[in-house]
Amino acid sequence: MESKNRIIVTGYDVFEGHERKNASWEAVNILPKEIKIDDKKFKIKKLKVEVKYAAVDKIVEEIWKKDPYLVVHVGVHGYASKIKIEKCAINEFPMRDYASKTLNNPVLCLENAGKCDILHTKIDVDTITKYLNENHRNMYESSCDVGKYLCGYIYLKSLDKNPTKTLFIHVPCIDKPFNTKDTSAAIYKIIEQCLITPLLE
Repeated sequence: MESKNRIIVTGYDVFEGHERKNASWEAVNILPKEIKIDDKKFKIKKLKVEVKYAAVDKIVEEIWKKDPYLVVHVGVHGYASKIKIEKCAINEFPMRDYASKTLNNPVLCLENAGKCDILHTKIDVDTITKYLNENHRNMYESSCDVGKYLCGYIYLKSLDKNPTKTLFIHVPCIDKPFNTKDTSAAIYKIIEQCLITPLLE
């Protein structure tokens, strides 16, 4: 499969407060292996990411070396009641990861954006959110609060690689209120909408 037809979707492994299962990976893991838009097929590659800065650094580099068509990162949000489609990531990461490691400097000096304050996706989050709430199920919301932990970290890193092809989705905890199947279906619907936006052409 050519890289132009490859979609990479990541979910996080377990961490503090989510030691048994991480809702993000559970939903990502049951996504289908491919998605078809009109007569074009896209292969979906699913990756589990450890909740560690070093693991994110490594996997982001591996992902973008493959020159994917779209990258969707998914994480769990402990207080969310809807599927939150994130618009941006702030460059500040003061927290310890699941290995109790902190960054030497909480503000990153990125490869392309340097010591920027914030990076935004160029995918039209508001349009996707509005469309899905009106035509699928009223379970989505646009958000500008990806946070200062590993969710924000992986989003900022990928946005620096290519903001036109990068999106982050926050999902609620399992069964609070959506079960894993419904959450996975919501992620799939978002991916569908990303594939028809002209920003990715």
